[in-house]
Amino acid sequence: MQLLTTYRTAFADLVSNHQARIAGANGVLNPQVKIIADGLHQLLSRPSSLRDALAPYVKGIGQFSKGVRARNHVLAGKINRLPRNPRRR
Repeated sequence: MQLLTTYRTAFADLVSNHQARIAGANGVLNPQVKIIADGLHQLLSRPSSLRDALAPYVKGIGQFSKGVRARNHVLAGKINRLPRNPRRR
């Protein structure tokens, strides 16, 4: 009986920690992601004469989105199943 009580307490702590992590991500990370994405979108929507200067930012967008996907995997508890880059071998 004591083992079951210990298990229930540990499980309640686990659920509480998970909810706190999700609340933190929604309150802190998600607004920052929107600000960064909007800023990058504004840079890329400038006239085409600036395209050459913006080429590094295009690569940055790809890396940023890859980082967001990795963060989402971590938040979803899928750390062992992060997407791999098929071009790297």
